[in-house]
Amino acid sequence: MTRRLLLTSSSGAGHVMPLMPIAQAALDAGWSVLFAAPAESAGPVEAGGVPFQSLHNEVPGDDPRRGQVYGQLAAVPKAEQGFFFSREIFGRLNTTGLLTAAREVVRAWRPDVIVSDAGECAGGLAAEEAGIGWVRVHPGLSGSDGDGGLAAGVAELRAELGLPADGDGFLRRAPRIAYMPASLDAGHKAASVLRLRDPRYVPPPQRAPDGPVFVTLGTEAAGMPFFHDLMQGCIDGVEQAGRRCIAVVGRHADPATFRRATGSSVTSWVDQGAELRRASATICHGGSGSVLAALGCAVPMIIIPLFADQPANADALASARAALVVDPGPRPREPGDASPPRQLDPQLPARLVQCLGDLYGTEPAGLAALHAELAAHAAPTAALDLLVTAPTGASVQGPTP
Repeated sequence: MTRRLLLTSSSGAGHVMPLMPIAQAALDAGWSVLFAAPAESAGPVEAGGVPFQSLHNEVPGDDPRRGQVYGQLAAVPKAEQGFFFSREIFGRLNTTGLLTAAREVVRAWRPDVIVSDAGECAGGLAAEEAGIGWVRVHPGLSGSDGDGGLAAGVAELRAELGLPADGDGFLRRAPRIAYMPASLDAGHKAASVLRLRDPRYVPPPQRAPDGPVFVTLGTEAAGMPFFHDLMQGCIDGVEQAGRRCIAVVGRHADPATFRRATGSSVTSWVDQGAELRRASATICHGGSGSVLAALGCAVPMIIIPLFADQPANADALASARAALVVDPGPRPREPGDASPPRQLDPQLPARLVQCLGDLYGTEPAGLAALHAELAAHAAPTAALDLLVTAPTGASVQGPTP
């Protein structure tokens, strides 16, 4: 009998794309596959040949509750920001927004197993309610998703569904798939995580030393007030270093509003793998998708971490001597913050010039080792055996949505 795989994700390329190799492996093996996520995720999923169904999001990106959380984040001690962000955004708001739609898809499509990005809990709650297996895919470090914060954020939703209160037990019981090299996952048992490689990211036979610098600050930051100045500072730094720049600004920013020299380009979207294969270096925010792509293509990195998983990724890569890290300066203003705008460090371009000089002078010593570790990971087909044996949750009759 044909197995039925449902994949669920929140929006954002960093959440969607790590699920795609698994979806494509299942399709190639003859499984029935459906990818369910907010409507803005349809493009890359359908372009990859995977059937897509839109999940109605009851808490969309412009919901004022999200702005309130970002406004509160600045007052949270740095050591507690990961827990706070995971609880409020991923655990509470994202799950509240997608839960009704996820339950409807599960009831209508009747999958055998659900695979979700690790910060997406609506699919997990729907799987537990239906008594089917759930597998989590970590876009980044397998222990940096803030399971305690997620569990706290969904606690009330679990009670509403009639599911038992078990802290983060339902998160810990779910099998894990990750892409990051195990050596970066300090304190987490590599044996408990199936580590895959993403076939989209492979290095070129020979890297051109005069190739452009690829600049990306991710899909989330592009909608925030500080984005334009920060991206412009990155472009200026690359050009002041005498290098060509390829900058990607996403759908929330207008490429025409950025200064750039002849030979450089600013665009809304590119094939990240293709650009990294011809790049000589990359400047990125440290988001897990960008980091994995750079490691897979063996491209030297400068990381400017902003929020969420980015500081943890930057710290891990700096400790592994695989990247240079630059602080963007005074904390950028988040949505909902009514205080006067704070300027980014005016010396950012000059600091990037220095870092690029260092990067081209001596490639980070740990980059080659991490690339080799990543290349030795299992192919995506290895995930299919895990999906077949994923433990199921006890079916509970919850309230009708």
